[in-house]
Amino acid sequence: MVNTAAQPALQTVQEETVFATRFGAHLTEPQHRAMLESAAPGPAEAQVRGNGELSGERERKPLMGHHDVELTQDPAKAQPAEGSLDKVRRRAQQRKLETDQNPVLATLAGAVAAGAGAAIWGGITELTNTKIGLVAMALGFLVAYAVRFAGKGVTPLFGYIAASMTLLGCLTGNILAACLFFAKQEQVPLTDVLARLNPELVRELLTSTFSPIDLFSYAVALYVAYRFSFDPV
Repeated sequence: MVNTAAQPALQTVQEETVFATRFGAHLTEPQHRAMLESAAPGPAEAQVRGNGELSGERERKPLMGHHDVELTQDPAKAQPAEGSLDKVRRRAQQRKLETDQNPVLATLAGAVAAGAGAAIWGGITELTNTKIGLVAMALGFLVAYAVRFAGKGVTPLFGYIAASMTLLGCLTGNILAACLFFAKQEQVPLTDVLARLNPELVRELLTSTFSPIDLFSYAVALYVAYRFSFDPV
């Protein structure tokens, strides 16, 4: 292994030998040495060159390492999947909508709509002396949108609220229609007939005015009420 301290001297000897071999016949020894000293770099220049080469190597190594990392990095792992971001947004939106729900207000609005629909149903039945299934469907729509608007529901709970209020409205409409018919036939005020109502009389009115078509009308009204009473997300 060659000593690094002796390398400049050895190089100078080699250069002198080559120079003497080629041009020894034309130059004297002092001239030869002066030419070699003028061609050799000074200590400051050698240090600058050495530092420059070292710093260049240090600068290149991190750059090459960073470049290699970028080439080997998987783009799919660098950024989260767009589908997962959409799921996170949907979950956050659903949680916000669930916090805005109001089942109590939905129940009150459904009861009011069911009472109004029952009054309309009873009046139409008393005027036409017949039960119209489309009235039950209209009652279901009325209750459904009342529950949806007031409750701002996004869960099936609001569908059950609307369906129960619709069933109550249909039964109340049938009872009111029977009371109107009885009051008209007996020539008594409707308020007197309503004041005499009791559970046994209500059961008799419902069984006496019931027909198989009522089952279909009730089923359609309940489906409509459940289907349109909340907005699933």
